[in-house]
Amino acid sequence: VLMSGLVSKEVNASCMEYMSMEIVSYITKSSSHLAPDAVFYKLEKLGFDVGQRLVERRAQDRRRFQDHLEIIKFVCTELWTDAYGKAIDNLRTNHKGVFMLVDNEFRW
Repeated sequence: VLMSGLVSKEVNASCMEYMSMEIVSYITKSSSHLAPDAVFYKLEKLGFDVGQRLVERRAQDRRRFQDHLEIIKFVCTELWTDAYGKAIDNLRTNHKGVFMLVDNEFRW
């Protein structure tokens, strides 16, 4: 509980890392009969689904994005802050539609 009386919704990073390791371990063990590429696909799909839900939840009350720049700004500020506790440090582009997000403290 914060001084303002609001409840903080933060989770310790080590708890999230442990949960992630357990999920990977569970999926790997329960899919031992599958080819390694199929196991990788299951993990990738799980990550995509979680990310998609996070984006949908965060963006549900916003007006529709009008262009790519609005989407990039949303990812760099709101979404990145929700996921990692801070905005990105730098955004780079080649002006051909490719963007690179830089977070100097990214742990993974």
